[in-house]
Amino acid sequence: MTIKQANEIDSAYEKQYDEFNKQHDFLKTVFGRTPLGDDLDTLMDKVSDARWLNVKAGWLSDTSDKFDRLDYFVARLKQDYRGKLIKSLADVPDDLREELPDDEAEFQAFMAEERETCYSAYDEMTCLRSDAEEELVANDYFDTIGSQPSDFELSLYEEKCLLPLVENLERLWNKHKAVGFGLMCMASHLGDTDYDLSLTRALMFD
Repeated sequence: MTIKQANEIDSAYEKQYDEFNKQHDFLKTVFGRTPLGDDLDTLMDKVSDARWLNVKAGWLSDTSDKFDRLDYFVARLKQDYRGKLIKSLADVPDDLREELPDDEAEFQAFMAEERETCYSAYDEMTCLRSDAEEELVANDYFDTIGSQPSDFELSLYEEKCLLPLVENLERLWNKHKAVGFGLMCMASHLGDTDYDLSLTRALMFD
């Protein structure tokens, strides 16, 4: 992966993350003070967690809008879990030496810590979607508001006004939820519908 590719991955994820945040704010004005309002906040928390795990795994820059040479080098180091590309201080470009530990033992400890951070980020990401599914509690919200007592009948005009409104709101929520779950992945796989995080994790670390 080149620094140009790293920045393209970073930019695509951050753009979708920003759009998700804007839609979250809008939907809070619609679903505030309802059970879905709480679910919106839960989903937002999980997506924020996913973004931070991407930072820890080296897929998003932690210091600026895009990767500089130091960010890029540390990201490569993180993801080089087996140490095939970066083994020692000798592999550090000269212009980055001042930014990193200059003692070999300290550099080895730095590499181990960064790689463990990346490993734990992948480990936590594997649980994020299932945790979100368990914590979203308003799954029957639209069934509830779209139903009425058996002895109560809506007029044709009331049905025409109410039922499409409920369907439109449900569509908005489902689209937002899908975007949120789509962000619960490593940025390198954003938009990949066949993404298997467990397999990716095994290929990187096992």
